[in-house]
Amino acid sequence: MLFRFGLRFLLILSTLGVIFHFFSLNFIANSPQDWYYYRNRPTVWLTTNKLVETYHLSQSRESYTSRIYQELQRSYETRYKINQRYLLHKLLYAVSYGIQNLGHDGGLEPFPLSYTHGQYSFLGFELSPMTKKLSGVLPVSRDQLPLLINFAFSCKMTNPNLEKLFDVIWIVVPDVQLVEIYRALLNSTSLHSIMRLVGESVVLPQKEKFSRYHGWHIQQDIKLAISAFIRTDYYLCLDADIMCGRELRYEDMFFEDGRAKTSEERAFEFFAYTSGNMNKTCLNTRLPRPIIDNTTRMLAYTPIPLHTHLVYKLAQYFEEREKESWLSSLIRMHTRNHMWTEYILYWVFGISINAYQRLHYGVRSREYCRGITPKNYIVQRWFSNRNDTGKTPFVNVNDHDATLNVSEIYKQLRVSLSSRNFIS
Repeated sequence: MLFRFGLRFLLILSTLGVIFHFFSLNFIANSPQDWYYYRNRPTVWLTTNKLVETYHLSQSRESYTSRIYQELQRSYETRYKINQRYLLHKLLYAVSYGIQNLGHDGGLEPFPLSYTHGQYSFLGFELSPMTKKLSGVLPVSRDQLPLLINFAFSCKMTNPNLEKLFDVIWIVVPDVQLVEIYRALLNSTSLHSIMRLVGESVVLPQKEKFSRYHGWHIQQDIKLAISAFIRTDYYLCLDADIMCGRELRYEDMFFEDGRAKTSEERAFEFFAYTSGNMNKTCLNTRLPRPIIDNTTRMLAYTPIPLHTHLVYKLAQYFEEREKESWLSSLIRMHTRNHMWTEYILYWVFGISINAYQRLHYGVRSREYCRGITPKNYIVQRWFSNRNDTGKTPFVNVNDHDATLNVSEIYKQLRVSLSSRNFIS
């Protein structure tokens, strides 16, 4: 009898201890920074209260995700305000994965700059105080993981001061692959401190409403949807088959008048025009077809910088016309086989409101990003050469080539950058 009473007493005490610990965690971790600490503290998984802490952390993540969804719902009214962009950036940062304690203060960054309201661009949106900086977005999946590792490694090793030019590079991946891709980047020591991984459903919650939604279309839509979370005036759209060709400088990204340098090709010779892609995009999105002549140059190859305000203006146009979320409208076109592509859509709309030329400075694609191959040790020779004269800011490999040996690219990258004493 006494034994049973003692056993019950111990059980009650242990239950009260768990409850007290749960509420103490809620009290302690009442700020995003605290939550980030608990999320990343290695010993959290070794405690006796593993289930309680795991539950708390998952609840915190869900609460941030819900907040993001709520803010996106009201973004139609508040999109023009810079503090809305900063808020969504902070919330997305809180649910993202990256290197701990390297240049960032926990899961939710404090505002790094003060800003003044009332300063508007010609498109009617508040200018960002974060001048001379870009953000970046790279949608990717598990199939492209070896290419992603090469991209991340090339950026990290050729750009020791990448954070001076980029605010954040968002790597957006399918939700079910997020942890796997994150661990692979960590294990390869490729992840730069400004790179943050986040699930697709957080950036593009509308996609859950649609079936028959191709992965390539999802990646196109993410490049537009990420604009809600960007706090710089420009952001660079990247693909997994891109690598940093050398150290990046401000003058590589921007012309002297502040316009973004942008890859362009002569329209009459570019496949987006000759294949009918432009006509399909204009027809299916009901945008006016631009006048094309022998001098017309159009948006070409990735990497492509987009101006946040122009994307907002595009969103505003579709929402006023369709009376629903602009992304839902665009996704519906994709799922009904009404084809369009993100770059052509952006370019056609920018031309139609006479904004594109005021935001972009066209350069030849070969001056911005050059194709290279691992054959004949070209990758190794490129990155081993200490003289950056004549090198393009970016290089790319043809990921559509079935014979491409991605592991050989990885090997040559490691060897060449080690020879340049980038790796200790």
